[in-house]
Amino acid sequence: MLFIRLAWADESFCAQLSSFQAIYKKQLQTIRVEHIYDGDTLRLVDGRKVRLLGVNTPELARDQRPAQALAQQAADAASQWLDQARELQLLVGAEKTDRYGRVLGHIFNDRGQNLEAFLLARGLAFAIVVPPNVQHADCFAAIESQARAKLSGVWAHEDWQPLPARLAVQQEKTGFQRLIGTVTRVDGGKTLWIELDQALVLRADTTNFPNFWVGFSSDLVGKKLVVRGWLTRRKLSNSLKSKGFKEWLMTVKSPYAFEQGDFAQ
Repeated sequence: MLFIRLAWADESFCAQLSSFQAIYKKQLQTIRVEHIYDGDTLRLVDGRKVRLLGVNTPELARDQRPAQALAQQAADAASQWLDQARELQLLVGAEKTDRYGRVLGHIFNDRGQNLEAFLLARGLAFAIVVPPNVQHADCFAAIESQARAKLSGVWAHEDWQPLPARLAVQQEKTGFQRLIGTVTRVDGGKTLWIELDQALVLRADTTNFPNFWVGFSSDLVGKKLVVRGWLTRRKLSNSLKSKGFKEWLMTVKSPYAFEQGDFAQ
């Protein structure tokens, strides 16, 4: 397995965080946090619920689902970071809310430090990029890469190692997953459909980062991928199933979702 050394995974990009508050000073909102749901979701005293941009942390137990590995550690780390700040500031993303009505944003403290970067550096979050909210994607990828090299947090925990695609389907896994599988089929144009191990399909919107997809999608069949994202099971008619459509689907929002691959000729 070869780590894909992506062009954006460069520590130099992280210099942007140091000047971020000055650049966006007029857009920053001073906030106070009332409650932490988990490492990446919190509630403000004004009642707004905030979902951190650029990261996904392990989830605490809810809705009859057990807590994911390191979920409590991520929540505790976020709580400690927030408690130590004399002042907190929120920058709302280009897309301001998600489908649940949560505010999407970045949080900084009075020293200019960023909560998402703090969690990534400790291996308590995964870098996630969902356009149009792509600010700091390069920086977050670089910070995650450092944590991964040190085997910090999730990068050393057995529960967070990539799960074979076929096994994920057999075990009916849903929610955020890291999957590994061999590409068995590729279809599409603006929407790229990538089948893994004849078990599930990745749906990628190629209108975002078009230059990446042109090179990436060629000659994929037979290659091995590691991909992260939210795995869902959709309802399909028997007719669609007979045509080869897969029930299990992971939507790929950006190239940052891909981690590793064997691209040997």
